[in-house]
Formats: sequence, C-alpha cells, structure tokens
Amino acid sequence: MWSPETTSRNGALPKSHKSRTVKIQITMATQFLRDRSGNMLGNIQEIGGKLYIFDYRGNRLGQYDPRINVTFDVSGNRIGTGNQLTRLL
Repeated sequence: MWSPETTSRNGALPKSHKSRTVKIQITMATQFLRDRSGNMLGNIQEIGGKLYIFDYRGNRLGQYDPRINVTFDVSGNRIGTGNQLTRLL
C-alpha cells in the first residue's frame, strides 16, 4: 500500500505502485437568485451540461441548452436564443 512515507526524494511513487486513472466530473453547480431585499426568487442549476431554472418552491420553470444556444420553458416551448432563463421567473 502506498503512503507518503514510501515516496522517493523527488516525490515520485515507488516503481511497484500501480497507477489508477481517476475521472472527476462536476455534475452540478447552483446559482441562487435573490431580489434586492435578499428574498429567494429561485435558482439555476447546471445538470448534465444544461442549465435549469427553478422557482423558490423548487418547481422547474425551464432550461437552457448551451450546445444549441436556445432557452425552453418547462413545456418545451422555445423562449429564444441565448440564456434567457431569468425571463421565466
């Protein structure tokens, strides 16, 4: 088993150590939307490469697909070109 104590002077792993490839993917980021008074209006979450907007109750209002640069409402109707998610609040 590898431990920090088993590294050589230059910090390299011992030759007997088998390397593993670790794939790290961040699948979700959240941006909170608030009014001037600090009240929560909703949030935008990145899930699977798309952005989704939710109201303060957690209801999904729409999505933006950056690959095709189009915003859709929750029913799938095209809202417009570009990220126009905040228009759905």
